[in-house]
Amino acid sequence: MKMTLPLAVAGVVALCGGAAQATTYTFGFSFLDALTGNQVEGTIYGLREHTHTTVVDATRIEVTLNSGGYGLGTYTAGGIENLWIVSGGQVAAADFRSHGPDGTGADAGCCSLMFWTTSHDGIYAGLSDDGDYHISPASKVTFTQLSATPVPLPAAGLALPAAIGALAITRARRRKARAA
Repeated sequence: MKMTLPLAVAGVVALCGGAAQATTYTFGFSFLDALTGNQVEGTIYGLREHTHTTVVDATRIEVTLNSGGYGLGTYTAGGIENLWIVSGGQVAAADFRSHGPDGTGADAGCCSLMFWTTSHDGIYAGLSDDGDYHISPASKVTFTQLSATPVPLPAAGLALPAAIGALAITRARRRKARAA
C-alpha cells in the first residue's frame, strides 16, 4: 500500500498534536522602595508564558503591604502600561504603570505604582503617594511564583489535524478509485 505525502503529513500532525496547554501564573513580589525606605509587597495575577508573539497583561496587581501605610489595594493599568513577559515560569520583563490620582489606580486611588525593566540589570519598582512615578535603581523587585495553573486550549485546535487527515484519506481513496 502506497502512502501519499498528505497522508504522511496528517499522521505526523495527529501523532504530535496532542492537547496543548497554556499556563496562567500568580506571582508574589517584594521590593524596598529606595526613595522612601518602605518595604512593599503584593501579588500579580493572570500572567501567561511568553510565546514570541504575545506580551501579556496582568489581570490585576494587589499591594498587600507597605511599611509606609499608603497605597494598599488593587491596581490596574487603565490604558497606561501593562506589559509583562514570563519565560520559563519566571518574570523576565515588565512595563507597568498605574496612576492613582487620575482614577486608573482602582482601589488605591491615592497612589501610583510602577514596574520597569532596565536593559541590563533587572526589574525595578516604585510606589508613591504624591501622584507621580518615582523609581530608583536600588528598588530591585524580587518575584516568587505562587501558582501555575495549566489552562487547556480550546478543543477546536485539534480540528486542524483531523481536517488534514480527512483530506488525505479522501485524496487517497480518489486516487485508488481512479487507478482501479
